[in-house]
Amino acid sequence: MRTLSAAIELYPIYLQSMKEKNRYDYDDMVLWVIKAFKENERVLRNYQEKYQYLLVDEFQDTNGAQNEILQLLTSYWDSPNIFIVGDDDQSIYEFQGARLKSMIDFYEQYKDSIKVIVLKENYRSTQNILDCSATLIANNTHRIVNEIENHTIDKQLIAKNNEVNENQTPVVINAYNNHYQEVISVVEQIIALQNKGELLSEIAVLYAKNNQSKYLKKYLQYKNIPFESSRKVNILEEPLIQQWRLWLEYLALEFDQPQSGQHLLYRIFHFQCWDIPQKTIDTITKLHSNSEMDGWLDILETLDEAAIVNFLQCRATLLSSLGNEALGYFLEQSLNLSGILNVATTKGNVSWQLTVLNTFLNYCQKEIQKKPKTTLKELVAVIANLENNNLGIEKEQIVSGSNAVQLLTAHGSKGLEFKHVFLLDVMGAWEKDSNRGNRNFSLPNTITFGSASDELEARRRLFFVAITRAKSTLQIGYSKFDFNGKPAQYAQFIDEIRNIPSTISQEILFEESKMVDLQIGLLKDVQPKITIQNQEVIQKSLSNFSLSVHSLNSYLRCPLSFYYDYVLKLPSGIVPATVFGNCLHKWLEWLFVEMKKSPDKTFESVEKSIVYFEKALERNKGLLSKNDFERYLNLGKSTVEAYYLQHIGSWNKNVEVELHISKVLIDNIPVNGVIDKITYDENRKPTIIDYKSGTLDSNKLKGIKQNSEGGDYRRQLWLYKLMYENYRPHLPKVDSGIIAYLQKNQDGVFPSETIVFDKEEEMLFKQIIKTVYQKIIDLEFEPGCGKIDCKWCNFAKSNQSIDTFAEEDFLDD
Repeated sequence: MRTLSAAIELYPIYLQSMKEKNRYDYDDMVLWVIKAFKENERVLRNYQEKYQYLLVDEFQDTNGAQNEILQLLTSYWDSPNIFIVGDDDQSIYEFQGARLKSMIDFYEQYKDSIKVIVLKENYRSTQNILDCSATLIANNTHRIVNEIENHTIDKQLIAKNNEVNENQTPVVINAYNNHYQEVISVVEQIIALQNKGELLSEIAVLYAKNNQSKYLKKYLQYKNIPFESSRKVNILEEPLIQQWRLWLEYLALEFDQPQSGQHLLYRIFHFQCWDIPQKTIDTITKLHSNSEMDGWLDILETLDEAAIVNFLQCRATLLSSLGNEALGYFLEQSLNLSGILNVATTKGNVSWQLTVLNTFLNYCQKEIQKKPKTTLKELVAVIANLENNNLGIEKEQIVSGSNAVQLLTAHGSKGLEFKHVFLLDVMGAWEKDSNRGNRNFSLPNTITFGSASDELEARRRLFFVAITRAKSTLQIGYSKFDFNGKPAQYAQFIDEIRNIPSTISQEILFEESKMVDLQIGLLKDVQPKITIQNQEVIQKSLSNFSLSVHSLNSYLRCPLSFYYDYVLKLPSGIVPATVFGNCLHKWLEWLFVEMKKSPDKTFESVEKSIVYFEKALERNKGLLSKNDFERYLNLGKSTVEAYYLQHIGSWNKNVEVELHISKVLIDNIPVNGVIDKITYDENRKPTIIDYKSGTLDSNKLKGIKQNSEGGDYRRQLWLYKLMYENYRPHLPKVDSGIIAYLQKNQDGVFPSETIVFDKEEEMLFKQIIKTVYQKIIDLEFEPGCGKIDCKWCNFAKSNQSIDTFAEEDFLDD
């Protein structure tokens, strides 16, 4: 509710901003009509005169505002000329404000003169499908049949389509061991229907949430079965847009400060548009790793290869253009001169790629129109800000083929019908409102559903809609176990229809051999891999490798990222939050060093602390944008003051700060690191403290167990403990470590978390560092983690032929 309260506070500001810019949103178009009708009787009377006969279709889906317009239009007559068509059992848009109660209120309002007509003859589905749906929906209590007095409403439908009803089959409920088996089964049945001459366009697979179809789509593609699917795509995640954005970010950095964008060059070199051979990239990388030259550009200028010359010329032209041309024109230039547009028009799905590029360009042009003096650096920051706040630039992508299987969400299937329908993965997602989880904050139940039972009934209506899309055959599938082999809970709707005469329920036994084909078609590219040649050369470069907290955690998170960051040693960009955190660390180091220097061991004042932080941040001003500098300056001053005042009375003055330890051995494994602070009690018992400038994250202190490597921060404290004890073996052992956070929690205090070290966990941690160190020495850098936000995994997926260190003479002394 804290986030919701913050949103409520922002809402008036949002309204005022729209007013100032002469903007309005969709809701305004409805609400302003209501306002006009209520405040201006002449306007209302004019429309009442104009529209004397009203027909409302899909009445069950009208929301409160739409219903109020209807009430205002009919308010002149006691018995208006109005005809509504609706089915309360198909009310599935409650999350948009539609209310089943609207139908009941309508009846109560006009019950003395109303005529109720029930359409009982169904010309779509077999009787078995109709009986199944009727049994399901009967479990709902909030229905017209239960709410209207003096009317006996029988909604038991009768099948009247003889064509589908002659050879009707039971509704089939299949239980699979796991979702993978269900995917194989559904695809096999689709192929069988196709072989019988059935049109693929008459086959639909329905699911509650789009992500439930991920594996199905991959397997259909592998089996060359055309399918049609519509989904909202965030174009910022599309490969071509990621390349264009990276190119623009590089140019913005280089224009602002030469050589400041060099950390992006390695990825940029791999763009198809440059056509730079992999061996050339390897050569440049090796030269940079062993050169005293400051930047990559110095190396590039020594090469006369055509692709490199083309890159340098394009770079120079665009940097010149950026300083002289309008930003809108420059964007088009950056797309054309780089060759990204040429790639889009010659390779892959040309139509979709052009749509993506145009959508992104149009977005940028609109941003420039809003602020004509926008710089490229500011535009890049605006787009990055979208991503940082989990926003995007949406475009509907339709994946289609001629005579294709239809893949749809249950919501998207409303109003459609298919001869054969498969309900996929009928698990918990079918019982819970997926739309609620998409918000950045939770809304109170009163805004969506009245209670948990109301929400369940709404989801049952959605399941009812999905069932009634089928004309001839309906199959419902679920899994007994999840992906980890643990028992899984299927949707309760299955039990509600399992035992009726119109359904059959069966367990599907699978041959393990079928899973091999699935793995080939479905899982072969889940985790990205690279090809590493001349391993002896790389081993030589790692001969003096020493394990640190950062390298340990980096390898455990993603071996592939470790390879790029620690083996290739590619330059990394400046992260503003890291600069801020380093300045806070520098302030705390200075504070304790000055205290130890003073004769009476007193801390400097809070005022001097703030001044020191300001100077530390000022020294790094060139690494930050103007906005970042101002933001972190204000945040830092308030943080220093608040942290100082909270701790000044309790700080232990018997301390050691910024202890540098290098190449100490832990079970013959070389390690190094810098410990932020060590405090000592009266018996010289040490406690290790590490500062974190982010927010509290208990997961990062998760314990180390046989089946878990623990959290990043816990491993850090363990490495520091063992490092310290091996560095000073004759002093008392370290029994505990503390993570101290430099950002307030929701209660307005700076939290800290303590772990107590024990022997069992020590043995497990030592095994972890032994394993990691050995894998690094053995050059085991694949597969990558495959996570969607891993930049190097994403890079490797689209650039498989990494052949680094192909020529070993550059590393020989």
